[in-house]
Amino acid sequence: MYLIAIGIKFLLVRRPGKDGDVSTFVETSSIPAAFRQGMICNLTNPTTLAFMLAVLPQFVHSWVGSPALQFIILGTTMKMMGLVVLSAVALTSGAIGGWLARRGTFLVWQERLAGALMVAIGVRLLLAATTGRR
Repeated sequence: MYLIAIGIKFLLVRRPGKDGDVSTFVETSSIPAAFRQGMICNLTNPTTLAFMLAVLPQFVHSWVGSPALQFIILGTTMKMMGLVVLSAVALTSGAIGGWLARRGTFLVWQERLAGALMVAIGVRLLLAATTGRR
């Protein structure tokens, strides 16, 4: 029911936002704070850590040198490549997001589409719950 209510709220949007502005994140967050938050999230992501523990050992060979040093080098290389890729994604999405945010009608239709999807998913879940199917 909550998903349907949120979807209806999105469907009833009439204007792009307060004063036609993009979002409050840009106003309240600095670039270093966003970078710090992203870095902490990336370094403490359990999925990434599990992947590293599962994949990196096959590239560590004890006869080449210190296994600890090899793990450090491979892990650092992986994290630095992730930094480059995620930075490129962030800069690109920021530029595209800024461009799209200046188009108020796009934001309204985006919220309407999101609202319609939420209502559809909410109705589907509600019907599945009442018929006992999952």
